[in-house]
Amino acid sequence: DLPGSPKLGKLVKTILKQVPDVKRLRLSSIDSIEADDDLLEAIATEPKLMPHLHLSLQAGDDMILKRMKRRHNRDQSVRFCEDVRKLRPG
Repeated sequence: DLPGSPKLGKLVKTILKQVPDVKRLRLSSIDSIEADDDLLEAIATEPKLMPHLHLSLQAGDDMILKRMKRRHNRDQSVRFCEDVRKLRPG
């Protein structure tokens, strides 16, 4: 989330490509806002990328999320989870 830094999806793809000894890669404590198209593609196609995401979902009330200065609302979080589940069902 730093300006000028590689996006999360590009970073994940680079790690998997350039470090062949990596057997599995897990993501933890990510914000759904950081899940770019490259990351979603990697989740769908990269067998070494574990399809288990630990999301930072601390509240389900839009007012509380706003007060916490979160960049998403409840519906966006639910939709993101539904969309990701479709990428690698099972």
